[in-house]
Amino acid sequence: DIWTYLPEMRAVRRVTANGVSVSFFGSDFSYEDLLELQAEARYARIERRADTEIDGRPVHVISARPALEGSGYGEIVSSVDAETCVPLRVALHDGSGAMVKETRVAPADVRRENDLWRPAVVSMHDLVRGSTSRLVFERGDWNAEIPDDLFQPNELAKGP
Repeated sequence: DIWTYLPEMRAVRRVTANGVSVSFFGSDFSYEDLLELQAEARYARIERRADTEIDGRPVHVISARPALEGSGYGEIVSSVDAETCVPLRVALHDGSGAMVKETRVAPADVRRENDLWRPAVVSMHDLVRGSTSRLVFERGDWNAEIPDDLFQPNELAKGP
């Protein structure tokens, strides 16, 4: 289940299976995109492809078939930086094999904080709509321990 807190409405809303393809706060990212980009362990089939380079950096290429019931994607191809393990490109293909979206992280936008590498900027290109959204991470506590129960609907309803 996906739950979201809407501060302007002071309400918690459940994102239904039909709603996972809906735009996340008006951006080119959908709730499904955020789910798929976060955990490859949920994929039904993962295979390693030939390594290549992006902007002169060696990357490992992984192809995955989403296990999410009713997914809008047939295949997700991730190009992961060999040094930092940050995905520099993620191509999202529909059921017919056509690339419909692509996330990009410029190697210059990869930052090291403590023992973690993280992107400072992630761009999502919607090739069908011809639009782009950028997520910019300005600050954060990347190793924060957050209790799971904080993400329960009753806790989200309390707001910030």
